[in-house]
Amino acid sequence: MRIVEHLLRLLKFGSAAWNGWREEHPSVAIALDEAKLDGMILIGINFSNVSLRRASLHATNLMNADLRQADLTGANLSEADLIAANLSGATLSGAQLWEADFLGASIGVFRYWFQPLMRRATMVLHATDAAFDIPPICLPGHHHYAGPLLWEPTMVAPEFLRTPGPRWVLVSVSTLPQAGEVAIAQAAVRALRHEGLRVLVTVAPDHAAELGELPEHVYLSGYVPHSAVMAASRLIISHAGHGIVMKALYYGVPMVLVPWGRDQPGVAARAEALGVAAVVRRDACNDASVAQALRQVLDNAHFTQRARAISKRLQVEDAVAEACAQIELFGSSAIR
Repeated sequence: MRIVEHLLRLLKFGSAAWNGWREEHPSVAIALDEAKLDGMILIGINFSNVSLRRASLHATNLMNADLRQADLTGANLSEADLIAANLSGATLSGAQLWEADFLGASIGVFRYWFQPLMRRATMVLHATDAAFDIPPICLPGHHHYAGPLLWEPTMVAPEFLRTPGPRWVLVSVSTLPQAGEVAIAQAAVRALRHEGLRVLVTVAPDHAAELGELPEHVYLSGYVPHSAVMAASRLIISHAGHGIVMKALYYGVPMVLVPWGRDQPGVAARAEALGVAAVVRRDACNDASVAQALRQVLDNAHFTQRARAISKRLQVEDAVAEACAQIELFGSSAIR
């Protein structure tokens, strides 16, 4: 027990102290089962062969971490930053991986967890647009692109959205907050102060106070059905989450995207390549860069024209009907 307490204290001094101790004690078996390590900055940490069963690593920064042969059974890795981490041979059975960022991770997750599931599945439906997430040249026969399957809970939109007035700009960040991403909303509000547009900012409750006092044309809310505002929107400014980008394409609204993490840099790059978005790098996110990007989109009709062309196609294609047809076909063939 004493060694565990010592190691947990050591972690508070950062990766360098921890890694130095491990170099001095290479033969010590380490078990940090059920340890609470949420939100810690552990870039480059050496957790190779460490038992972290049921440990809580929510939103922990594990970039470039050495997790070879680590036992992460039942661990909470939701929203953890695992970019370029080495997960070779790691055990991830029962781990919570929601919104974890595995960009460049040497793994692991796709090879030993996701790919086997894909191989065992009799049918795989891709709920995205094949023109956006381009399928591989040799798509297996049991994979089918249905198109974006957009769902929202039934709820009444706020009264202010039904009030006549200038068009809207929707500023939205992740439903599951990422550290620091409120900077997108802060920069957007300041960049839009003289644009003559109404602004709806949707953020998690924890972020609301960070926006401070807002001008009269800016409305702050928690969750709002995007369908209630997108039809009357001139522009969307967001973190480049796949869901909101798909909705923007469906409703034909151009975007300014500030990819913050997870899969978002790739999503933003594809939107930019389609000509429907201007992209601001995370490390360049400030009032001036967001203002320049929104001017680029608002002043160039090409962005709106491209978004509307894609919208027209998506709304005709009917992704829900396609998904239902594929499932019915699968069901009937399975009965035979």
